[in-house]
Amino acid sequence: MSLPMGAVELTAQVTLLLLVALALAWLGRRGSPGTIHRLWTTTFALVLVLPLLGILAPSWNVPILPARDGEPRPPALEAPAAVEAAAVGTPRVSAEVPGSGVPHPRALPGAPAGQPTGSSWSPVRVLFIAWALGCAISLISLAAGALRLRALVRAALPLRDPALRRQADAIRKRMRIRADVQLLSSDVTATPMTGGLWKAVILLPAAAVKWSPERRAVVLTHELIHVRRRDVLRQLMRRIVLALYWFHPLGWVAARRAEVASEKACDEEVLALGARPSDYARLLLRLASARGRRPNLLALPLVKTSQLETRIVAILKRRRPRPSVTRTAVTLTIVGSAAVSVAAAHPVPFDEAPVPPHEARLARAEAPSAAIPAPREHELAVAAAVQPEPPRPMRQEIQCPWAGSDSMRTMTVRGGLRVTGWNTETARSRDRLRGCTCACGHTETW
Repeated sequence: MSLPMGAVELTAQVTLLLLVALALAWLGRRGSPGTIHRLWTTTFALVLVLPLLGILAPSWNVPILPARDGEPRPPALEAPAAVEAAAVGTPRVSAEVPGSGVPHPRALPGAPAGQPTGSSWSPVRVLFIAWALGCAISLISLAAGALRLRALVRAALPLRDPALRRQADAIRKRMRIRADVQLLSSDVTATPMTGGLWKAVILLPAAAVKWSPERRAVVLTHELIHVRRRDVLRQLMRRIVLALYWFHPLGWVAARRAEVASEKACDEEVLALGARPSDYARLLLRLASARGRRPNLLALPLVKTSQLETRIVAILKRRRPRPSVTRTAVTLTIVGSAAVSVAAAHPVPFDEAPVPPHEARLARAEAPSAAIPAPREHELAVAAAVQPEPPRPMRQEIQCPWAGSDSMRTMTVRGGLRVTGWNTETARSRDRLRGCTCACGHTETW
């Protein structure tokens, strides 16, 4: 038993789309991190809407599957057999489920009554249960992270330092952020972080009030950039994709690269706003060395140990690439076109691929009397098993008047019938006997 074609097609489409995005990210590795960040955001959004694109986009068949010569195709034979059986009045062969009185529609001819044709623990069902369990575990982990962040926010205290609040308001106005941002102080967090889907929240360590104004400005700028770009929502989108495609290795690779690209793009904007690269790199090292509780949260910490080296190398580069609108537009156009193409493609076996009209005309011109290809052996076997035997023609006899009244002979007439009883009733149909030869040798010439 094979997997449902829809699940296989969707997995193949996601694979192709992720491969295109990984190739574009590799080609643009020397470019601006902001372009790569937008590429991954668009890619994960397209992965979520691929089923909708498959419905809205025009479909076209792509013959990439092997021909089904050795695989029976009962749907193509079952419907005609059922129609023919209904036409001749022959009921379909079925087996009755024991104890229910309901016939089993998929029973095969000759199978014992009540015997199931498939196992309740088929490979498809086992794979579906495994996928559902993995998806449920991932979603539960995501919900737990959101609940932990909510509890952490409730336990935090509002930031009372007036100098820090004025500095945060000035940076927010400079970055043209109109939404209100809640500043909180927590003894649990060891590194600044941003959270909140509907209402942005910035959590700062309790020691933030003792930081220098330059250090606080860099930290607040970094976190407010996350707020302006709604990176928490982007993180939620990535984690939903990972929950649905937890079995896909390319999904995890793409999610890790998207997370690094998000932080590097944020660092790029911080440096563009005037932060010194050496001071910024030193700040990241100090925050990464701080020990504290780091549970699974639906939030964006300022620094992660696994990303520290990559980010510092990018920050300390002498020649940093500049953002390019043209390169970003081309990259997003390519990944969008790839998503529409893979969503519209419908893989079919080679034997079901449509023949172009010009090739069909050439084939008819070269072989006008070509015979219709014979059906496959399994089709003949299934058709013979489910189709009733055609009724045989009725046989009657006719008495030949030229052979004598006491001698009965037969005469084959049109339609394969035999007529008997030479009388006025059969004489009315004598036009059917014209040109027929009697067993005695007489030929009717009416």
